[in-house]
Parts: sequence; C-alpha cells; structure tokens
Amino acid sequence: MLKNLTHHINELFQPRELILTFPVILICLFVMLLAPDSILLLRYETHSVNQGELWRLITANFTHSNWNHALLNLAGLVIIDRLLGQFIEVAKRAYLLIFCFALNVIVLHFIKELDWYVGASGALHGYLLGGSLLLWNSKDKAELFLFFKSLCFNVKPIFRLVSIGVVAKVFVELNWNINQSTAELIGTQVLAEAHLSGLIAALLAVIFYPSFYHIFFKN
Repeated sequence: MLKNLTHHINELFQPRELILTFPVILICLFVMLLAPDSILLLRYETHSVNQGELWRLITANFTHSNWNHALLNLAGLVIIDRLLGQFIEVAKRAYLLIFCFALNVIVLHFIKELDWYVGASGALHGYLLGGSLLLWNSKDKAELFLFFKSLCFNVKPIFRLVSIGVVAKVFVELNWNINQSTAELIGTQVLAEAHLSGLIAALLAVIFYPSFYHIFFKN
C-alpha cells in the first residue's frame, strides 16, 4: 500500500504534469529577481492603465509584494493545478487558467479604484472555482489513502463543496477583516475585491466554456 501511495505522489509531480504551472513559476521568479524595478514596471496601477499602459492588466498577475507573497501564490497554484489535474485534462485547465489570468485584473479595474495592485491570488481563486464548477456534475471517482487504506469516492460532492466554500470565503473577506496575519506576512493588504474579481472571471470562463474551449483547444 505504501508503494502504491508513493507511486501516486510521483505521478502527481511528473514534469508533464507541471506543463501549465512551470512557465508561470519561471516568470514570477524572474520578475522577483529583478525587483523592485520589475514590480514598478509591471504591477497594476489605475492611473497608468488609464494612460494607456494596458499590459499592466495582465502582468500584475506575475508581480508580488515580497518573496513570501510570491512563494505562497506559486505553492497555491501548484496545489490547485494538481488537484484539478487529476480530473480535468490539460487543455481545459489551460483554458481556465489563461481566462482567469487574462480577465481578473480587468474586472478589478472596473469594480475598485486602486493606486496599485500586485499578485495572482485573484486568478487562483478563479482557477479553483472554475475547475470546481466544471466538475459540478462529474462522475469521476477519486482514491484517498488513509491510514494505509485505499478509499474510493465520488468527487462530485467534494467539488460542489469546494465551489461553495470558495464563494463563502470571499464573501467573508469582503465583510470582515480576516486576513491580518497574511497581510503581515506578505507586507501588503489582502485585497478581497481581487478575489471577487477572480470569481467573476471564473464564472465568465464557465459560461463561455462550450464555445471558447472548442474554438481554441479543439482541432
């Protein structure tokens, strides 16, 4: 049983399984290595975007306030992608990830006026919600190793709970200040509106999923 568990863990972190996350990790690390100049050039700034620096709507996802912030987001990305990767093929995950990274800061631009913003947490919230919604009616089964015993269960109720949980988390964040310790760790305010923007991006991705997916990822 232990051998079987080791095999499953190794499968989760094979290089082919990191095809989506590895480019994002490289870009984020490269940006951090060139900080602070790279952050000032690439972060979201309302005034700069209004002046025509539209690249900031995308590149803000790859900027972070400090190394703690970057590593937390990158770890979250890998965990979410590996969770979804067991049940959603890479092309569908790529669609979701690209959609959330491309749209979440654009949504944020219209729902909240900010001096500046950095981070990928909005996109990550959207990626998790979007993937969970695509698995809302999944018939897939998952295998859980618990105390050296293998348990098989349907993933549908799990991802329904995840969907509800992500939305509930953001609702709480919008109404109560629950991220004080995280803010101290990353050296900046945790912006709940960015997480909300990610959820909106995910909902749009799921709504457009049938047509957009077949246009961009099907031969």
